[in-house]
Amino acid sequence: MTTLTLYHGSPKDCGDTLTVQFVGDDNYFIFDGVFCSDFSAALSHGDYIYTIDISSQDILDTMFFYDHKNGEKIDKALAKVVQISEDNYDIWFDAICLEEYDQFDEKWLDLLSLSDPASVGWELQNLRGRLAAELGFKAAEMEDEHGTSYLVLPGNTLSRFD
Repeated sequence: MTTLTLYHGSPKDCGDTLTVQFVGDDNYFIFDGVFCSDFSAALSHGDYIYTIDISSQDILDTMFFYDHKNGEKIDKALAKVVQISEDNYDIWFDAICLEEYDQFDEKWLDLLSLSDPASVGWELQNLRGRLAAELGFKAAEMEDEHGTSYLVLPGNTLSRFD
């Protein structure tokens, strides 16, 4: 079992620990979690660095969705996260589970009730995190401007890195 050490950079001093919460619980959070990655990427987001060690077994990655034994579990969890129908299942699965979508496709503005295409990627990342939580994971791996990052979910606590 592999353990990953992840880092989160913040422009705000959150004290000795940062307890991850849901959006709305604290104005610090704009996602239902905090993004973590390697140390250098964390530094690009602020001078206050927090860290957490997470077992790779506790991180949702895209390979989980290719394991056919997880199919029913995925279907149920996805239906709790978004409005699934027979007509849109593949669209949601591809976007949230496989991270395959075009944020500038007009359908996302309607499906996500958004007005700005720039927000589509963020909302789909948040939904991937919610799906990971529904499936019992502590974090969700995803691609972003840093390459691979991890959305560490509510219920986890990061410690200040000195």
